[in-house]
Amino acid sequence: MRRRIVILVVLLASVWLAGCSLPALPFGSTPTPAPAVLTQTAPLTTTGFKIGYPAGWVTRNNGGSTTFIEERANTCDNHDGVCVVHDHLSMDALTGMGLTKPGDLQALLDLNRHFFSWKELGDPEKTQLFGAPALGLRYFDDGVYGYIVMGFVNNEGFILNISAPTQAGLDQVLPTFTEMRASIAPS
Repeated sequence: MRRRIVILVVLLASVWLAGCSLPALPFGSTPTPAPAVLTQTAPLTTTGFKIGYPAGWVTRNNGGSTTFIEERANTCDNHDGVCVVHDHLSMDALTGMGLTKPGDLQALLDLNRHFFSWKELGDPEKTQLFGAPALGLRYFDDGVYGYIVMGFVNNEGFILNISAPTQAGLDQVLPTFTEMRASIAPS
């Protein structure tokens, strides 16, 4: 009789504990972080588009075609935090730099491979930005991990890039970058 009570108590405790446990994640997976809320907007230089970004981040441009959106001042220069960079160049400028087929995404990728010394961390993927076809690519370069999107819009080539000091840091901010990309709209 006593043995039955012990078995019953152990069984009930097991059922109770199983009901209280957290759901298991598949081996090697981590939960996807929630994106930051985008509360501010900034123009993407002279493109006629604007982009949303989180409160507390800062923006600047180089007086030309480049917009920087940083989690704090000079993050892009110091490589010590999250940095978003947008740049755009005319087809003439890109052709002068060696773009072999204006408007061709593979040719733009090849040109960027020539100018950047990144180590690609996967195959390029087809995506969209500014309502146009684009290519996205994860990379490691100059001590930072990043994801770059490149394509063509309004007879110009563009890049929109995000980088962070660690791969885990990049993974944490990619959902926010996805929201930033989705926020791009005409000014």
